[in-house]
Amino acid sequence: MRNPLTNSITKTVEERFDVLAATFFPQVPPLTTHTRPLITDEDHIELMSAADVRRAVLEFNPNKAPGPDGIFSKTIQALYKSDNPLFRDRLNSLFQACQHKGYHPTEWKTSHTVIIPKPHKKDKASLKSYRPIALLNTMGKMLERVFCNSITAFIDRSSILNEYQFGCRKGYSAPDALLKLINDIKSKQETNPKTRTSAIMVDIKGAFDNVDHKHLLETLDKKNFPQGTIEWISSFITNRSTAIITDGIVDKTRPTTKGIPQGSPLSPILFNIYTTGLYHRLSEIPGIKFAGFVDDVTIYCHDSQARATNSLGLALKACVEWATKAHTEIDLGDKLNFIHFGNKTANPPRLPVPCQQTLREPQDEAKVLGVILDRKLNFKPHISLKKEQAIQAINFITRLGGTTDGLTGFAFKLLYNSCIVPIISYGWGMG
Repeated sequence: MRNPLTNSITKTVEERFDVLAATFFPQVPPLTTHTRPLITDEDHIELMSAADVRRAVLEFNPNKAPGPDGIFSKTIQALYKSDNPLFRDRLNSLFQACQHKGYHPTEWKTSHTVIIPKPHKKDKASLKSYRPIALLNTMGKMLERVFCNSITAFIDRSSILNEYQFGCRKGYSAPDALLKLINDIKSKQETNPKTRTSAIMVDIKGAFDNVDHKHLLETLDKKNFPQGTIEWISSFITNRSTAIITDGIVDKTRPTTKGIPQGSPLSPILFNIYTTGLYHRLSEIPGIKFAGFVDDVTIYCHDSQARATNSLGLALKACVEWATKAHTEIDLGDKLNFIHFGNKTANPPRLPVPCQQTLREPQDEAKVLGVILDRKLNFKPHISLKKEQAIQAINFITRLGGTTDGLTGFAFKLLYNSCIVPIISYGWGMG
């Protein structure tokens, strides 16, 4: 694993842990303590019922990996469903007390973090090729699920999120975000063939790991979340700690003063709320349209290439300004994509990149949420890549079938449906 500061390969396990911790859990000054307000029943979205707890407990995958407590969901589910009501009543009372006090127990704020390789990353020494996943204590995750359900309902009732935030919302998906972009481009081409569409693909660097606690709590307050809910979220995100696990070795426990845990059912919802300010800024720029999916935001404009590029430059500047205010970052490196859709023109306008004082050349193709979009939207590069990936997967499965024992027909079909069908079917029909 490569140290990004020295560009040298780590030689010991301790060095590797230090590099991983510095990258995924950067230390910032913790939130200052404040006098906790007296919380009443009116200070919550809604009072937690026994039915709310039951729903959260029983909807969990029973075989999910546990956190430091080592307790599987199925154990708690079996106790909860047992004829003896003692455990069920105690858990209901405990969860309701946590809501009433606006408190998330300290024991549930310690996690194990496993470092997972990202698919299709060739440089295995680069930290960008890995993703941290938090293994949280099971009962804590169940409490988070209760709050997740009530906060999601509150968001939907209050129309807090922008309609073009497609990530981590019921009834929304990544293909929906892609379809909005593609349909808008094709519709504009049909109504006015002379109008072009230009687009930038922006990545919020680090996503969950870079969420600033103070800005998140301020955003919750601006969106008129009840004080009791804000107090519980404040308790949930602060004073956390984790121990990194890599190659089967567990690191020492370290404090995490920034970010929200990947692996929590609540984190995607909190990240959506955290980024509402970005979408508000973009909606104020004339001619700008967008489609966001968690930390990936595609911003586009229908106009002449020169005017569209100018508008996109303003949009990118707004993204950087929002990120500065929110104490996070926009990735202005390789993840920033820029493309003019339509026929290629001589000397196409280039995109001004804030902070770097450089001009970004337009690309012939750009990857958006797993689909390669080319200038003409004929999807030939994407189809070619998926064909190659599918053939590789088929060859691998075929080799398994040719071993001495071989695969049964059922196993072969199962592998085909789970490994090959997703490759060739994702994004099908986009054109």
